[in-house]
Amino acid sequence: MSPIASRRLESEEQVARRLNAGRICVICAEICAICGFARKGLARVGASTLPQPCLPSLTFSPRSDSIALMVKRWALPAVLLLMSPFVSAHDYWLEPKSSFPSPGTHFDVSLFVGMDLTPEKEHPYQTERVESYVVKGSGATDAKPVEGRKPAFSVPLGKSGDVLVALVRKVAHIELTAEEFNDYLAHEGLPHILQARQNAGIAGKPAREKYTRYLKAFGRAGSGDGQVFTEPVGHTLEIVPAKDPLSLKAGEVLQVKVLFEGKPLAGGTLFAYGRAGKEIRKATYSCGEDGTAEIRIPGPGIWSIRLIHMRECVGCKDADYESFWTGITFEVR
Repeated sequence: MSPIASRRLESEEQVARRLNAGRICVICAEICAICGFARKGLARVGASTLPQPCLPSLTFSPRSDSIALMVKRWALPAVLLLMSPFVSAHDYWLEPKSSFPSPGTHFDVSLFVGMDLTPEKEHPYQTERVESYVVKGSGATDAKPVEGRKPAFSVPLGKSGDVLVALVRKVAHIELTAEEFNDYLAHEGLPHILQARQNAGIAGKPAREKYTRYLKAFGRAGSGDGQVFTEPVGHTLEIVPAKDPLSLKAGEVLQVKVLFEGKPLAGGTLFAYGRAGKEIRKATYSCGEDGTAEIRIPGPGIWSIRLIHMRECVGCKDADYESFWTGITFEVR
């Protein structure tokens, strides 16, 4: 009997079993992909042990669509729930407890790690991970950080004025598989690097990256003019507001300029996040030829604007690429 004829004799139940088994394989593949992405997130935040992207072996005897539905309904959400802290642990930012502290108190600024402005963990001040920091503004006084303290910065305030906290973290390294690196490039608005890899015929090769983070947070005790926020602090990659961000009202637009090595960066992809309670707003913007973009602030809350710039690491023995991560954080009332 020919293979085609034999397949015609399959019962409906056998066909259903094969179809359900196929559905389950697809679902399990989705879960494995999520676990694989989690490994990437763990590596990015410096975890020493990475879980393997797989699930315990499961044996199914599919009897109906309910099996596939059960796996889709329970297994995938379960993995997402268990892995979400690691999947989300991708970015760092400085976040003020309030951008409007009272004069004579402290401007408390936490260092968070998470994703899309959703904190997963707060880091203390760690001297070994700090390249440099700056505290500026008429409202700031002596602000020497304390090792191991949370929040990372607690700046004593004078009677009135603005305060800016800027942090540069030390360079870090990561090595990613080709798939992980290419996905990361697509997700983080770096298509030119992905295209360059494809043009060079190396998109299928793993990549070694070294990266540095440049972070700023803005605050005001009493009154202030916001001038300190509109001046560069000298970071290699920096987002500089064109006007006082702490005077913004809901619905207004904030123009920013991105500087790389002191010059406008054209074509960069900016991500803007706003958090009010549990609600997260997210929008993407592209910098013009002059490095500027206009960010709409639709509502009150904590707002963060961030960007990643990457280039080939020419002459580097320890990396193929170097990336620069920058972000500003402030509150809108």
